[in-house]
Amino acid sequence: MNLILVKQIQYYGKKKHTSYNTSYLVTAFIQKPPPIFASSFNNFMTNKPTIKEYTGRIPACGCFCGGCPSYTREKKPCPGAEINFERCEKCTKFHLCCKDKDIIHCYECDEFPCKKLKTFSKSWLKYGQDFIENQKLLKKVGEKKFRNTWNKKVT
Repeated sequence: MNLILVKQIQYYGKKKHTSYNTSYLVTAFIQKPPPIFASSFNNFMTNKPTIKEYTGRIPACGCFCGGCPSYTREKKPCPGAEINFERCEKCTKFHLCCKDKDIIHCYECDEFPCKKLKTFSKSWLKYGQDFIENQKLLKKVGEKKFRNTWNKKVT
């Protein structure tokens, strides 16, 4: 069991003023997670990240926005890279870097895959995306087929 999840369960138990031990709370939590944790817990337990259909542009980093937690969240979701200028168009790590080099995606860069993309990519594996593999797929099939490939994973 993920240590962060156990900590969340313990915190939730304290918040509800329960005096049960952690193993009891974990068992109860698994059987019926509180609504505040339900969707993220179910995704964690099934190891399936949430994916929604997305038809907009693919940002420089190679993220399929339909699998981004900001895009798939229920409250105030991100509209995607096509519309979200505050987040994606001002991204200094990838968008502005590519723009300075007069390219659209990281795979077009002579330094691909650079250290910052490798580090960023590792942090996204938990969401079911490997940006380095995404970049390779983008290069191989283009944006339209890339989106279609990811959209086929939507359940």
